[in-house]
Amino acid sequence: MLEDFGALDRYRWTGHAGILGRHSRPWHEIDEVLSLFGATRRKGRIGYRDFIGKTDIGDTTNSLSGGGLVRSYGGWEAVSRLRKEHITCIGDERILGGSGFIENALAQDELQLDYRGRLERAGWDMSKLISEVCTLSAIEKDDLKKEARSNALSKTKTKTTAKALICYWAVDKLGFTAREIASELNITQPAVSYWTVKGKRYCDIERIEIAQLGA
Repeated sequence: MLEDFGALDRYRWTGHAGILGRHSRPWHEIDEVLSLFGATRRKGRIGYRDFIGKTDIGDTTNSLSGGGLVRSYGGWEAVSRLRKEHITCIGDERILGGSGFIENALAQDELQLDYRGRLERAGWDMSKLISEVCTLSAIEKDDLKKEARSNALSKTKTKTTAKALICYWAVDKLGFTAREIASELNITQPAVSYWTVKGKRYCDIERIEIAQLGA
């Protein structure tokens, strides 16, 4: 988009110019960044610009195209399906870095997509996930959508654990969006993020995997 760092310094549609004080905005907090490079704003800007200027940008064309994964849509496999349905994906998040870093990131993504593909071929969808987790937790599916009004702490804890597992596995293993999960569980999208973190922590501690369900 821009020829060099000089053009980037003047480009108003980026936080970089704001940090340098070229195009400041009242809502743009820059002091935390500048404090990493100097004791004052002036010294911080000098240190920050020097740090950025040492980056070897070279020819980034290959890196940008080779590392362009649309993460929010579940990787290339999901993007391919969306494009076949003539849906335009906006705001793709690219992997930026050296070739080694990008190759490793792509390899990890391929492993994740391959694992997700195996689960899908085995019949795993949102309905199956909810059903299996409810069986594991010994609760009814309808209970997941009810507010916790009971004083039975053990039952409430079991239900929250079930929500956490469903959110984590639905996001991380099956690639569902927060909107889809929120609709299924009758919760908000921020709640999905909260339960996803809880679910990962629970799985790490208890060492359980989605593949163990129904086994």
